[in-house]
Amino acid sequence: MSISLPDRKQIPADPVARAIHKIRRERRRLSSLPPEQALREILNHPTPAPLVHSFPEEELRFFLYDIGLEDGLEILSLASDHQWEYLLDADIWEKDRLCSVELDRWLRLLSQADADRLCRWLTGGQRDLFLYYLNRRVRVTIREHDQDPAELGGDFLSWDDMLYFRFSDDPSNPSGENDAAWPETAPEGEWETVLEQLLRRIAEMDLHLFQRLLLGAGAVIPSEVEEELYRLRTVRLAEKGFQPREEAAAIYQPLPPARLRPRELPGNRTAADSAETGGYPVPWSAARSVDGDSLLGAALAALAPGPEADALRRELAGLCNCLIMADDRKVRERTDLTGIVSKAAGFIGLGIQALPDPPSSGLGPETAVEAIRKYSLPDLFRLGYARVMNLKWRAESWRKSAWYERRGLALTFWDEQWVGVLGGLLLPRPRYYDPARPEGGFYREFASGEDLRRTGLELDALMTADRLLSDMGLELSREGNILVKEQLVTWKNLLLTFWARHMLELPDGLLAMSLEDFRRFHRLMWAPADDGRWGLRPGIERIFLSWAASRCRVAPEDIPGPCRNLFHRLFQELAEEFLYLPPEEMDIRYIHMFLVS
Repeated sequence: MSISLPDRKQIPADPVARAIHKIRRERRRLSSLPPEQALREILNHPTPAPLVHSFPEEELRFFLYDIGLEDGLEILSLASDHQWEYLLDADIWEKDRLCSVELDRWLRLLSQADADRLCRWLTGGQRDLFLYYLNRRVRVTIREHDQDPAELGGDFLSWDDMLYFRFSDDPSNPSGENDAAWPETAPEGEWETVLEQLLRRIAEMDLHLFQRLLLGAGAVIPSEVEEELYRLRTVRLAEKGFQPREEAAAIYQPLPPARLRPRELPGNRTAADSAETGGYPVPWSAARSVDGDSLLGAALAALAPGPEADALRRELAGLCNCLIMADDRKVRERTDLTGIVSKAAGFIGLGIQALPDPPSSGLGPETAVEAIRKYSLPDLFRLGYARVMNLKWRAESWRKSAWYERRGLALTFWDEQWVGVLGGLLLPRPRYYDPARPEGGFYREFASGEDLRRTGLELDALMTADRLLSDMGLELSREGNILVKEQLVTWKNLLLTFWARHMLELPDGLLAMSLEDFRRFHRLMWAPADDGRWGLRPGIERIFLSWAASRCRVAPEDIPGPCRNLFHRLFQELAEEFLYLPPEEMDIRYIHMFLVS
């Protein structure tokens, strides 16, 4: 991968600024290398500590998970206190509760990286966190001057013969409760060894400090300390775009095109806005995870390196962080981030396609660049999300008065394809039904205008079928429901069974046919070919159309086009269903498009 070098005019003249610029260029180069190679180059660098400090906290966390936390201990020892703090902020919280199991793991890793520094860090800026942890993990008692230590029990420890303590499981986090949620959890009991070593080091450094910590831990009110720690963590994460969940959920507030407003300062950013000229370094992981085939990916690729591109990368990282909080996602590896970035890029692309002033030249990289310059990425995301929500609201509005809903039928009445489409739209946050998806379930995020178009067409067809069933006056009798209770009733087998009973001159109603009756119907509708296959006789679809028109009390030529298209799709599926099935080999277990008992 080639790295474009900056123009000489962009290189600072000040020696300190030039050194910082060089470090950041080196960090950017390392970010493009495989994790193992990047690790070797960092450790062999003449000044590895400044290089590690130049990593944005989010980037460093991904890098550590890429190489493996156990293999990244040397990187952890070089990381700054702020980077340590972010690692704990990102991993030791489960919603608004501290997870002692995960804190055990990180204390073990940090103690292996640099135990002395960890002791100073915990007893300094992280004292409240450490006191809370001691309160949950340590039980302290004071020996009376005339009391025999044996009376306290054999599991108590003391290094001053006055304060005795023992370890206990966190009562708010029973052992094993979160084993499935936290990978790489330390072996049972290892946290006791780590904590004992930390306390021993603190006692050797300053015995009075050790005593104050143990006594102070007993005076802690856990709920109040945890609430304050959570508040401070929320403030720190908000600076990086990780807003509280209830605030981050505002990203899903649909934005109509009429309410879209340009940026307050449209156009190119100034050098003061660039993260590479001061302030926080630019997070690159989100921008590198954007699919190049998307409109957002094309726009980022078309932008020249510089302050404007850096500002947009920061904005994209902030948007992805907002989505992580709104979706309550645990993002540990780059593959987890890729899903978030794909979601952001998809809805931004939908937003660009829905702009109120579309260009005459069509959608392309130039159009996308112009759009992200003029409008903020969160606004484009909300604009694209509004298009999906419009489909959802349309489906919900129709469902209230739908024929199948009035008849008390379940969603499964619409068969697999339409159940998937309608079910995806009715989710609190709609998703696209993709039965061809190789793994991860049948649902994914809407990613393109084509996804919207296909879903809209399927919803139109579904609504057409529902209106047709209503117009045909097909009533479901209680007795009929009893007769077909062992077979799933769908709109297809309901419609075709009514028609088959009409063709066989059987009593009208939703009554399952006998297998012999169905074989008789099959001989009327299908004819064998020379190659052993069975095909529908010519004109069968027209016969069905005439029957449907008579049920609707209209002339066949008055059947609307959408209904005709629906019938055509139905008969195509019907022809394929019985293509290789002769009547004498039929088994009711494999007949799904008719109700047969």
